[in-house]
Amino acid sequence: MTAQQELFTYFKTQLNAYDGQLPPKGTQYPFYYLADTRQQFGSAKSHDYGYVTLIVHIWHNDEKKRGTLSEMMDNVMNVGGTLKETSTYKWSLIRNETEQQIMADNTTTPPLMHGWSSLRFSYSKKGQN
Repeated sequence: MTAQQELFTYFKTQLNAYDGQLPPKGTQYPFYYLADTRQQFGSAKSHDYGYVTLIVHIWHNDEKKRGTLSEMMDNVMNVGGTLKETSTYKWSLIRNETEQQIMADNTTTPPLMHGWSSLRFSYSKKGQN
């Protein structure tokens, strides 16, 4: 499994998150949704180390519960900060390259609160120097 897929699978399991298409109508709020990943390789000859960026979205249908959304975003950071390894790779969250944002989402009635976290990790294959 690739590094980005291992990271994606880890977060999907830890957060009980949706992926692929957005959840079906009637899904209870708030929820986590895994979106994009980006992988950069540390070497042209090997995929043994590099960087992965993962974006996690959170939606809540109660504008008055911004604090709940903020706590869920903090949970994303905690999951990322405690990750040390998956089955094939060692991981380290690069905190100064990680960011979060909360915004209003007026694409539905009633409006939603939308937060996202972009987490950047360095990785190396286990057993590599």
